[in-house]
Amino acid sequence: MKTLRIALIALISLVAIALIYLSTLPKGYSVRRSVEIEAPVAAVQNLIVDLPRWEEWSEWSRIDSTNKTTYSDPAIGKGAWYSWKGEITGEGKLEIVDVQEGKSVATAIQFTKPFESLMDSRFEFKEADGKTVVEWINEGTMPFLLRFMNSGMDKNIGGDLEKGLASLKKLAEVSTPIRGSIVPAEVVTVAETPYLYVRREVSPAEITSELYAAAYAEVMTYMAEDAAKLNGPVFAVSELWDETAARAVLRMAVPYSGTKQGNGSVMKDALASGKAVKVRYTGPYEGTWMGHDAAMAYVKANGLSTKGFPWEVYVNDPAEVKDPALYITDLYYPVE
Repeated sequence: MKTLRIALIALISLVAIALIYLSTLPKGYSVRRSVEIEAPVAAVQNLIVDLPRWEEWSEWSRIDSTNKTTYSDPAIGKGAWYSWKGEITGEGKLEIVDVQEGKSVATAIQFTKPFESLMDSRFEFKEADGKTVVEWINEGTMPFLLRFMNSGMDKNIGGDLEKGLASLKKLAEVSTPIRGSIVPAEVVTVAETPYLYVRREVSPAEITSELYAAAYAEVMTYMAEDAAKLNGPVFAVSELWDETAARAVLRMAVPYSGTKQGNGSVMKDALASGKAVKVRYTGPYEGTWMGHDAAMAYVKANGLSTKGFPWEVYVNDPAEVKDPALYITDLYYPVE
């Protein structure tokens, strides 16, 4: 009897210690992930408020092949919901509780199995220059006895959010046609143009507006008091573009009429005079492939031979031209 009493006291003590420990843990959790999408906010938001389309991008719709989903009618917009039941995902219901056009979509998720809990899940949008930054925020609380799980939620579901956002990005960008126009190709004569440049070796996926901005800023900083010697719009020379190997080598160049010769990081070279096939493309920079395709098609159709590296001239300044549909890029392919 005495032994049993001691064991009971010890058990009660352990339970008390466990309860005290649980009371010191965070009551809730917050998991956030974001992605930049080359699409207007309306196009992105439409993929989120249309619940059946979650099956095309949400990782949670893919991790359990036994999932059986039931949708409200209609299943789009505020008040729409879907419920699920699966061997891995358990059971629950998601409902769109608020929609702020161009700003946010809020959902409430009720988990019923394997245990009951609530999660507030929302998407917040920021749009600039035709691009949309989406932040997916998931916040909630665990039952008291499961509070120890809060600290691991970022690791447990953060990866699923990242995969879902990556799929959402791909779907939105494919679904959004690139606005752009081409002026028919022509052969022109280009003059010799000295320039200062920095060289970047990156994957095509790493080519962003921030990469260009930082490179041009480095050249301009080197020019310093010689900034007045800039004699034309900036451009980029393509030494290599290999999508199969996911490798690109670019020169971010500033036309320069001064005498500085470079400092190791910033280098100097010149575009050679001669003939080149020129195509003018108007539209967002991600559509410049249209101009490249048009130039190469012209080269092939007219039996021309290319030489040297092609380059893109950014005719107008994105800082001044706010609509990407109005960006002008001249593409040059030097030919024999």
